[in-house]
Amino acid sequence: MKKLLIILMLLASVGLFGGGYMYGKYRTSQAMLSNYLVGERYTIVRTVGGMLEVSTLKKQESFGWKTSWICPANACQSLPASMSTVSGVANYTYRIALADHWVLEKKTPTTYVLKVPRLEVKTPVAVDLATIRVNGVGGMFAPAGPTQSALQTYMQPMMNELGASPDYVALQKESARKTVTEFAQKWLREGDVKLPAGASIEVVFSN
Repeated sequence: MKKLLIILMLLASVGLFGGGYMYGKYRTSQAMLSNYLVGERYTIVRTVGGMLEVSTLKKQESFGWKTSWICPANACQSLPASMSTVSGVANYTYRIALADHWVLEKKTPTTYVLKVPRLEVKTPVAVDLATIRVNGVGGMFAPAGPTQSALQTYMQPMMNELGASPDYVALQKESARKTVTEFAQKWLREGDVKLPAGASIEVVFSN
C-alpha cells in the first residue's frame, strides 16, 4: 500500500512538473516575442512638454500700400495717390511641440525613423527694428499715407501668414531636420533608450 502511494505521488509530481514545464515554455516564448516586437518594430520615447526651436529663417520683407482719395461718383479718380512701403528683416523661427511621446521606429539594423510633430512658425514674427525702412511717394495733392506705426501693424499679420505658408516652411525644413536629428542623437545617448553604435536617424515631420 505504501509503495502504491509513493508511486502515485511520483506520477503526480511528474505530471505537475511536465505541465508546468509546458506552460512555462509557452509563456516564456510569448514574452520573448512581445519584447522582440517592442524592441525591433518601435520604441516610445518620452519627451518633456513645451516647444523645441529648431531653425530660424531670416528674410528681407517689403510690403506696399496705395492710399487714394474716395469721392462720390468717382470724382477723385484724377487726383494723385500716395504709395507707401515698409521693409525690414523678418526672423521666422520654427519649432515643434515636445509632445508626451515621440515614436522611434527601427527601419533597418542601423537606421531608425523618428516621427515628430509638425513644424510651426512662432508668432508674432519678430522683425529687426534697426532694419525697418519706411518710404512714401505721392504728389502735391496726394493723401497722406499711413504712419510707420500703422505700417508695422499692417505688416505683422502678413508676415505671420507668410511664415506658415508651405513655401517658407520648405525653405528651412532641411535645417530643422538636422537640428532635430542632433537633438535626438544626444538625447538618446543620455536617456533610457540606447541606439546601437553607428545607427542613423531619419526625422519625419507630421503634416
